[in-house]
Amino acid sequence: MSFKSQYKGRDEIFAQLLPAFEECFGNTALDRITERFGETYTLAHQAAKHLDLEVKRLGHGKEKQDAAEALLTYMRSDRCQNLLSGLTLFSRCHDDVVEEVCRSNIPSTLCKCVFLFSDLKPYLGSDAKKELQERQAVAGKLFGLLTNLVDRKAGLQELLQGNNNFTLLSRVTLSRSTNMNVIWRDGAMDVVVHMFKSSPGTKRKTRHVTLVRALQERQFMSNLIESVRRERTDVSFQMRSLRFAVELLTAVGAFSALLETDFVNAKGYEMIAKVVLSLDGELMLLRGGV
Repeated sequence: MSFKSQYKGRDEIFAQLLPAFEECFGNTALDRITERFGETYTLAHQAAKHLDLEVKRLGHGKEKQDAAEALLTYMRSDRCQNLLSGLTLFSRCHDDVVEEVCRSNIPSTLCKCVFLFSDLKPYLGSDAKKELQERQAVAGKLFGLLTNLVDRKAGLQELLQGNNNFTLLSRVTLSRSTNMNVIWRDGAMDVVVHMFKSSPGTKRKTRHVTLVRALQERQFMSNLIESVRRERTDVSFQMRSLRFAVELLTAVGAFSALLETDFVNAKGYEMIAKVVLSLDGELMLLRGGV
């Protein structure tokens, strides 16, 4: 794949233009931005296209770890932070503006970034706290934009095309993350639940059935409970995974029986009881009990 040189200078353009756009329209009613600035559609499309191209360029021909490091460095930059902020504003505008953002596959691009980031190497430097804070800042912007897009019809449709994005997100939720990367796992869990809770358009029932079947085909509940069973020392990992399972069953609503059967067969409820009892035992020891 080749990347045209005409896009090389756009980083600088958007670094200057998008903050000015936000300053002018940040307090404007979102449905009126296009009335005041007719080029909003073009700007939204170009900003989205630029982010998509940059992610592809930085990941092209690299191993997963190297691509993740390059993308993380880019997303920390002021230029990319401005880009994500601008796209977040566009994602809350009129449906036509959101469609322009999604024409460049931004929901898919963000899912790929989450998938890559979930496998970043642990940071072993002396300033680990600062590193974690910076990663959390990137995650906040990325998941904020992705959640906004999931709430919109065009965003959700693009995200669900082919189920590949949903597969990437579900794989991240099953990953054994380090303390540095748990932010990506937790964020992916929240987005997956949000996909069921979101109701843009009129085909919520069809979407739920499609998503549930995708989870069943991948034996998702069984794999999730197995990941909890394998983890014997990290109680927070166990609790977050089990809470995610319950949140997912609740969000699925009328179709929960389809997933709950898998959850029961995987002995999910027994695992909840086991983890809760182990916590109760630890609390008794802390209180001086027998």
